[in-house]
Amino acid sequence: IGSGDILLGTSIGLLLGSTGTLTALFLTYIIGAIAASLLILMKRVGESRTIAFGPFLSCGAIVALLFGERLIVEYQRLLF
Repeated sequence: IGSGDILLGTSIGLLLGSTGTLTALFLTYIIGAIAASLLILMKRVGESRTIAFGPFLSCGAIVALLFGERLIVEYQRLLF
């Protein structure tokens, strides 16, 4: 995570609030892990290359902005 990612994360936090930010970060890591796994399996990225985190932060924020409340409700429904 670079300094640009920190600034982007701060902006996302101001936009979404605390609950939305946690949802966005959760989604960011899930989306990033899936994408990175696919890139590694397809041999598009080697061990010595890095993958930018900013696009995943943006994608997670957009999904949290559009569907965050619904995802939280469904997740809570699964727990209880």
